Amino acid sequence: MEPVEERSEDAAYKIRTDPRVSPEINAPRWSLATRMAFRLVFAYEIIYSFPFPLTMVPAIGEAWGRHDALLAKMTVWTGAHILHLSRPLVYSSLAGGDSLFGWVRNLTQILIAVAAAGLWTVPSAAIAFTWTRPIGVWL
Repeated sequence: MEPVEERSEDAAYKIRTDPRVSPEINAPRWSLATRMAFRLVFAYEIIYSFPFPLTMVPAIGEAWGRHDALLAKMTVWTGAHILHLSRPLVYSSLAGGDSLFGWVRNLTQILIAVAAAGLWTVPSAAIAFTWTRPIGVWL
């Protein structure tokens, strides 16, 4: 009886599911710019949306109030110290997001996201350097 040749799709499936084959071998590596962009967008989305799902729970209302108050203080500080606005920011629930306060709040959230993405990148770069330094010694 002759052995039946496997189709290339079946062979590829077998290779991908073989536990001895690491999936990272063929995985494309992201450049530093791509990783930073992903981390920035991910951090901004979390900061912008937080704590939306939690606000649906009644007991979270007090924590949301503290989070909102802290972000409002950071927004006022950003307007006064970074943007050097001539008049103080005034928060109004009727103004919505299309007010000076809303725009400065978005800027504050972007600045927090930039800081979070930077803090996310520095340890991963340090870990990569620590693990690759012995390889450089051997080369």
